[in-house]
Amino acid sequence: QRAATERHVLRCSAEFVSCSGKHRVIRVWKILQVEDQEELGPNDNVCEVSLSQDLEHDSVVESIAARGNDLILAGERMGNVVLWKRKSNLFLPHGKQANGTWSATRTFSWIPKSDYLRKVDECMALGITALAFVDDKYFVSGSRSGHVRVWSTEGTRKEGEVSKEAAVSITGAHTGKVTRVQKGPPLSGFHVSFSSASSDGKTLSFVFQKMAKGNEKPKCFKVVNHNTNRYLLDRNDISVTTLAPVVLGDRVALLTSTSNGYVNLIESPKSIPSIDALIAYRTRIEQESLNLRHIAYQLSRGVESNKCRKNVKKSHRDCFSGYDAVTFLVEKQFAATREDAVELAQVLAARLGLYSCIKGTCLVDSPRSLCRFEAEYLKQSLRRSRTTT
Repeated sequence: QRAATERHVLRCSAEFVSCSGKHRVIRVWKILQVEDQEELGPNDNVCEVSLSQDLEHDSVVESIAARGNDLILAGERMGNVVLWKRKSNLFLPHGKQANGTWSATRTFSWIPKSDYLRKVDECMALGITALAFVDDKYFVSGSRSGHVRVWSTEGTRKEGEVSKEAAVSITGAHTGKVTRVQKGPPLSGFHVSFSSASSDGKTLSFVFQKMAKGNEKPKCFKVVNHNTNRYLLDRNDISVTTLAPVVLGDRVALLTSTSNGYVNLIESPKSIPSIDALIAYRTRIEQESLNLRHIAYQLSRGVESNKCRKNVKKSHRDCFSGYDAVTFLVEKQFAATREDAVELAQVLAARLGLYSCIKGTCLVDSPRSLCRFEAEYLKQSLRRSRTTT
């Protein structure tokens, strides 16, 4: 308003799209400057916002994306993506042709017709929660089930056609809802990159090569897990809420914000690694799980647990003390300190169900802390030892 009074605003016109995430309609709005600005007062509006068009869908729209002033993507809760295109009126003057109406030209859906017979909650897991254009030809969609797909906007000129085959399909990329997808930095050749963020706390960056025919084979070149303390018992799961590019000199990095209030800067690698980063990450996680099972097996065999121990004038059979377990973990160099050994023992109980505490909720470094190995876990460990031998 002050800028209008001082005549600092010379021209203002724009359009934007909005969706509530609870309705089947997305709305296209116009922002136009007030024509007669000579009579504007200090509290008068410089621009006016008016509804241009309502775009109806078959189910609730959860995500939208736009490219320029001619394409709109709308992701539906039932797993479909609708491409809207502006139709210009050639009979209007050149400056007013951009005010044409929007029409649905193509629907992208990988769901077979047999899957429409699923339950409602199962279908809602396929909902499109994130959309982004990554190229003049491609866009990325992320779903509530954690799947990421790349689609080509090209097709026939027939209105209402349904595209069933995605250019790139990355199933199970995330274990939680995809919250954001973002176009990646420009790459040499025919490569296109993009990144995805999820409620599971991970940010993944992919690259694929554009081809004329056939499905592309993507490659993950960056994995960042913001849940660094994933083995802590009292941890709060962290989700990535925002994903945006930022230019650092001649390089493009990613700026992420997480649910714990932190803002993180992720630098892009100088070159694409030869090994898929997501495969390497999952291999490392699997190795950590195997290490935990190995430690649990050694602890169940190395700590004497067939004694009858007393605690507050009451005897308990077939149990071990927290002090003995901590001592074993430190002596076998599974933990550097006794404090680390206590945390490791608590992780073994929470993640693997190795033992249960007779008194109290968790193991502590004390002879009075009595625990008992779970019979089911001992049977499984004995079965595995027989198989390996």
